[in-house]
Amino acid sequence: MIPLNVFRGTFTIVVLLIACVPANCDSSVKCHTPEATLSKEASLTCYFPEDISVSKKDFTVYHYVKHGLPDSVVDCFWVRGTLQCLVRDGFKFDKVVTDHMTVQIPHAVEKHSGKYTCQMSGNAASDIAPCHLHLKKDTTVKCHISKEQTLFCHFPEDISQTKKNFTVHRHADHHDPGLPPNKSSERINDHPIFSGHSSGGDPWSMQKAILLVILVFHIYLVQELILVHQQTRTEIALGDKTLGLIKAKEARFDPRCFGS
Repeated sequence: MIPLNVFRGTFTIVVLLIACVPANCDSSVKCHTPEATLSKEASLTCYFPEDISVSKKDFTVYHYVKHGLPDSVVDCFWVRGTLQCLVRDGFKFDKVVTDHMTVQIPHAVEKHSGKYTCQMSGNAASDIAPCHLHLKKDTTVKCHISKEQTLFCHFPEDISQTKKNFTVHRHADHHDPGLPPNKSSERINDHPIFSGHSSGGDPWSMQKAILLVILVFHIYLVQELILVHQQTRTEIALGDKTLGLIKAKEARFDPRCFGS
């Protein structure tokens, strides 16, 4: 017969092992942001120490804006077992949550960058691990056409500061009747407003040259008009003088001036 105290000791050991398992679990709430590019889609994923769809705990995603103040971008709570969420403009959340959830930023801009935290009701401040969204610059030049058929071009730099020329081309994957034969693209708009050459010359040299040519041409036209006007006046004066001489000559030989 096995003594009772043997089972008692075994039972105690088993209970202690079970009690140690939760203590070793990570109770922190973490977040992760993949590498993202300006003007493109970005995302943020929160990781919870439990399945929120089971525990029905409220949770919030904070963005730390100016002066480090938190601003809730996604705030979710449960009402009679149904998840309700308040989502700030510029962010999207499909209300799918388990032990993690993902927030989408369809068009990431500079104001979306910075520090984020995910918080769950009941967790301590020491259990919150922040993440940072860094948006790298997009070096490609691209454009998109809205429903109003207005073309917007996005450049990787401020053209008004760099003074670089830019051109808009229209491309077609297949033959477009609006394009010339044997051409897959055409220049539809050219803006040589700035020179902006890397040689370091005056960015306004081209515009100055054009203005100088126009000015010289105007001066030439004015001089030509003055010359034509002077010639016209001279011709009129000579014509009047010639007419006077002819009349005088006719009067001299008029038969009425002589007797019969």
